[in-house]
Amino acid sequence: MKPTRTEPTMRHTSFRSHKALGAACLALLACLAPGAFFGGPARADTPVNFEGPAVPATADLNHDGMPDIVFSNFALGNGISVFLGQPGGGFRPAVHYHTGGQADYVAIADLNHDGLPDLAVTNFTPSTVSILIGRGDGSFEPAVDYPTGPAPGAVVATDLNHDGNLDLATSNQSPSLSVLLGHGEGTLGATRTVSTELGTGSGSLDAADFDGDGNVDLLRGNYVNSTIQVFRGLGDGGFQRPMTLTQGGLTAWYGLARDVNGDHRPDIVFSNLVANTVSIRFNQGGMRFSAPQVYPTGGVLPQCFDFGDVNGDGIADLVVADAGTSSFSVLLGTGGGRFGPPHVHSTGGAFPLSTPLLGDFNADHKLDVVIGNTATGNVVLRYGDGAGGFGPALDYPA
Repeated sequence: MKPTRTEPTMRHTSFRSHKALGAACLALLACLAPGAFFGGPARADTPVNFEGPAVPATADLNHDGMPDIVFSNFALGNGISVFLGQPGGGFRPAVHYHTGGQADYVAIADLNHDGLPDLAVTNFTPSTVSILIGRGDGSFEPAVDYPTGPAPGAVVATDLNHDGNLDLATSNQSPSLSVLLGHGEGTLGATRTVSTELGTGSGSLDAADFDGDGNVDLLRGNYVNSTIQVFRGLGDGGFQRPMTLTQGGLTAWYGLARDVNGDHRPDIVFSNLVANTVSIRFNQGGMRFSAPQVYPTGGVLPQCFDFGDVNGDGIADLVVADAGTSSFSVLLGTGGGRFGPPHVHSTGGAFPLSTPLLGDFNADHKLDVVIGNTATGNVVLRYGDGAGGFGPALDYPA
């Protein structure tokens, strides 16, 4: 199908005052698609204004050696906010780009082999993915839109068919994934549909080679059914029927594929919303995974998370955004895929929160954390002290 071009405007974004949030469960939309609950649009008796930054991604967009961040702003109807990092720390004022609809997830990747980072942004409505080609100075070409399955959420960019070009896969609100193979010059092919064989409940999506066969597999969570699915890649852009793992009643909200225990096999890590825990299923080879190893987060309603060595001991730690307590929890890694007790840090704002991003945002060789607050309309930056602690919150309007 022929893509459509959206002529975006670029502007600095300001925020009006925000009304009180309604039901606490709506906070969780910050790292999943809006309207994700039970397959319908989110609703509340009290007006809710999700104008702030939601699902983020980070990369050096202008080749100045400083990490930059991109946040989606799905409540604005469409668009993303780009924050360019400044030497010495902090960010320049946000620059807004329109996409073809209600922007949700963002992936940063070089889609046209020019060595410059491009953006792929899913639009929950009208069920499209927007491609914004990077210019190398932190700015982007107008968005070009491609159709996906209904109400796409998470998106990953990876080579699914061994042609050297990056492809896209999205997790949709319908029981499906969408695959769009890349042509290598920044355009995408026709949408392919992969059945999840489960009901609605668009979950997170990640890519890894779980079985070591050299083909990229996909990991998807379904919070409605409390299940995790692994789609084994065929190496041509297609997939086998999914392998479904039950979570024993734990709500599979947000997941990543990471080698947690250092055995060079990707493990499965998921946040468990209602239980206020994070669970790890170790990859035992041969597409076999351990029972969930469960860790309390210390906060309420843990949603998205990131990995990084925040205390400089060479072991990856876990940082989790807790929507219900307007906080983030740090679980220090102790080695072998194990983690210590949680240390909870306030973000100083109202829920909901976005995915936390770890990066060295002030060039001091220590990991810092950035979290978007969709209630206040701010991006919160806290500098790491290199020992697992973080300094006071610095706010940047999105």
